[in-house]
Amino acid sequence: MKNITKISVFDFDGTLVDTPLPEFGKKEYKEKTGEDWPFPGWWGKALSLDMSIFDMPIINSVITDYQKEKTNPNTCMVMLTGRMVKLGDSVKKILDANNLKFDEYHFNRGGSTDVAKIKTMESLLDKYPNAKELEMWDDRESHFDIFRNWGNELVKNGRLTSFKLNEVPSIRH
Repeated sequence: MKNITKISVFDFDGTLVDTPLPEFGKKEYKEKTGEDWPFPGWWGKALSLDMSIFDMPIINSVITDYQKEKTNPNTCMVMLTGRMVKLGDSVKKILDANNLKFDEYHFNRGGSTDVAKIKTMESLLDKYPNAKELEMWDDRESHFDIFRNWGNELVKNGRLTSFKLNEVPSIRH
């Protein structure tokens, strides 16, 4: 078993993969199928991740970082998304199609995305007590300060020696 000293956490939508936002995805769905989007919601629907309908390119700047992080044998590679557990197979299918493999895959089990992500990262830190570095990649601007404050607090109290948040600029369609 490898000695995990770093945890690298990658968000999915808008960070690893340029998945469509609802306002654009619903239009694209109509253009490609001739039908209106059949649901009131977007993010909780597997159809919003259908690669036969939607173009979902990888975000090259993040993939470059992913490839670099993957070379460190002491890094635990984590995909952590706000998408619900029921969409796990759909998310993994997109990641697999782009040859993106992780040591762990985590999904939202309920509640707000920021709180769910922090709970998951805390459980990862408990699981890997030798991890002294945590680095994140995320695109949701409204969560940046929340994650940064959380991570900086862990550095301040000595749990981590370093915390870094990579703010992925929004390019989503």
